[in-house]
Amino acid sequence: MFADALATAREIDGAGSRAAALAAVAGAQAAAGHPDAAQRTTAEALDAAASIANTRDRADALHAAAVALASAGSFAAALATAAAIADETLSFWALADIAGIQAQAGMFDDALATAGRIAAPGLRWSAHREIARAQAGAGVFDDALATAGAIADGHYRSVVLRSVAAAQAAAGQAEEARRTFAAARRLADAIAAADARWKARLDLAVAEAAAGLAGQARRSFADLTAATLASSQGSSRSMALRDIAAAQAAAGLFPEGGGTIGLIDDGRHRVEALARLAGAQAVAGLAGDADRAFAQALAAAGALADDPRRWGALRAVCAAQAGAGRITDALTTADRISDGSNRGDARRAVALALATAGHFGNALATADDIAAGAHRSSALRDIATVQAKAGLYAEALATTRAIDEDKDRWAAMQAIAGAQAAAHDFADALATARAIVADRPRWAALRTIAGAQAAAAMATRRLG
Repeated sequence: MFADALATAREIDGAGSRAAALAAVAGAQAAAGHPDAAQRTTAEALDAAASIANTRDRADALHAAAVALASAGSFAAALATAAAIADETLSFWALADIAGIQAQAGMFDDALATAGRIAAPGLRWSAHREIARAQAGAGVFDDALATAGAIADGHYRSVVLRSVAAAQAAAGQAEEARRTFAAARRLADAIAAADARWKARLDLAVAEAAAGLAGQARRSFADLTAATLASSQGSSRSMALRDIAAAQAAAGLFPEGGGTIGLIDDGRHRVEALARLAGAQAVAGLAGDADRAFAQALAAAGALADDPRRWGALRAVCAAQAGAGRITDALTTADRISDGSNRGDARRAVALALATAGHFGNALATADDIAAGAHRSSALRDIATVQAKAGLYAEALATTRAIDEDKDRWAAMQAIAGAQAAAHDFADALATARAIVADRPRWAALRTIAGAQAAAAMATRRLG
């Protein structure tokens, strides 16, 4: 089957995509115990990359090849490929990606050594971030904290510590998680840029809630809300409060989210927050609370005098209703939008919700009600993609034939080819990919198929 994978890779006209596909095959060959074949295929991949005239495109091709090799476990070849990138920054970027892949494979010492080769501080910190996250995921928390401590930038280190704390909480180490979250909070509070500091504090509160530290999350959200009220005004304050309320709702802190919504002055932002709250309550099974929040959102949206703002607010409510499975209500809300583009976007959300629930006939009917154009094409692309994931390849391909916009049709067909390849339906996957007229999505589909064929061959050889 390696021969099939190589044939598919060589079918790709674009040198960059062909190089990445060949590198994936080479990595699989090496993992299957065929070093000579892997070396030949790697050389072919590098030759393809070297044939690219544009310096940046050539570097991107080598970067993709290095990542493909590393993903298949061929780390020596990946490092050599990264070193062949002439642009130093892009070479460091490839090394950062390789370090992250090594860390995910549990090769922490090797990952740290790779990170140590990166002279650019930001990219080195990025590598350390991924290593620390992998270490925390593996339960080696002391090592993860030590890796985080090597990051000089406080903002970066705060993000990493947040991930470590979440892993500690998941492992049942609640007190350790609280200490690590506290360290992350001190660093977040010290971030100089106001917008970055606000976002870091919001992300921290969300992480605390997700980690099961509800009391601490409530305090963090309350502190952030107070800081927002004290330091901002007008639309900026309303948008910030909307985002806080939405995060509280997503975390299941419904009373707190409702309280934050009451502080929002701007009508559209208040509607958007109410819609998010109602959707979260519906998903949590709090039907009565969701009914009331949706009703408040619709009333507030109807009170907006400005047409574009009212359309946008109703679109947000429709999306939340659809996401909560309230399809009839969502369609009714969509019909209240007099602007065709906004109504089409709202109906697209309903169509996707129906497809996700497996109601493909109703999803297609909803998409058909959208006026021809970008929103209808996007809705049909969404449906075809969901059908493909469900293994309904013939139905998905039939859906693509109704798509007017080329880019959406090619994207849907690329997704179908990928799903067929993942199911080892390689002949059908190739037929789907070859039917894509546009070069880049066809090359991407063929690259995916070549990788799946190589992985299947590697598994077969290992079993043999």
